[in-house]
Amino acid sequence: MNYRIKSSILSLCMGIAICFLSGCGFHLNSRQIPCEDFSSTQIQLQKELAYGNFYRAFYALSKESGVVIVPRHVNHATLSSDTLLLWLSEPNFNERPLSYSSDGQANYIMVELTLPYEIRDTKDHVLSNGPIRLARPMSISPNALLNNDSQRVLIKEALIEKACMQLLQRLNAHASASS
Repeated sequence: MNYRIKSSILSLCMGIAICFLSGCGFHLNSRQIPCEDFSSTQIQLQKELAYGNFYRAFYALSKESGVVIVPRHVNHATLSSDTLLLWLSEPNFNERPLSYSSDGQANYIMVELTLPYEIRDTKDHVLSNGPIRLARPMSISPNALLNNDSQRVLIKEALIEKACMQLLQRLNAHASASS
């Protein structure tokens, strides 16, 4: 009997703690690890990249996935025919309001990421191009500006990671199709 009371109280406390943490915006975000084999994928970035969050995430995820990034100074003539050429533009973040409160302030916004890219083969034929577009909603509290900013940073990081994964999957699809 005593054991049942203790386990019930513990379960109740755990439930309250989970509800409290999820109400505060705390979520466990796990890093996505690609399950595909990217070891045969070779890419060469064609533009000198800025050192922003996207490029650091792209390089890290590429390295974890086994993608070989050929240095930019290597001549096209010396590249293998399996190497893909990748043009990336700066990722662009936009925010648009989804709903407003009674005092005219936005309660919910949509954070959107647009990443223009182009994939070519070594003969300069365009294999794929277009933007990767991702969006995620975010709630805004006018009384918690610091929480809003930290939540915005986490959402942008999650969108960047998802865009990197989609870009790697598209590169891998072209690499496996060409071989």
